[in-house]
Amino acid sequence: MDENQTSRRSLAGALSTDKRRLSGVRFYILASLLTLGLTSLQLMTSAQAECIDECEKAYVQCLYNANGDPAMEAICDDRYDECFEGCQ
Repeated sequence: MDENQTSRRSLAGALSTDKRRLSGVRFYILASLLTLGLTSLQLMTSAQAECIDECEKAYVQCLYNANGDPAMEAICDDRYDECFEGCQ
């Protein structure tokens, strides 16, 4: 009977070790996916910021060329809105 209890404990210990290993692997995979997700989010954000900067430069130049003409300023506003939507 002693051998039976010992083998059960050994089996329980082995299963416990396997569960710990699986937990470690799951944690590693989750951490890796989270890191990749945040990295891609940061790259997207900087790309969007660069795009928006370009839209703003074009908008300022358009307003400068409009020389106060309200019709041209409205066109500049529309162009800026289209450019900004393209950055999303």
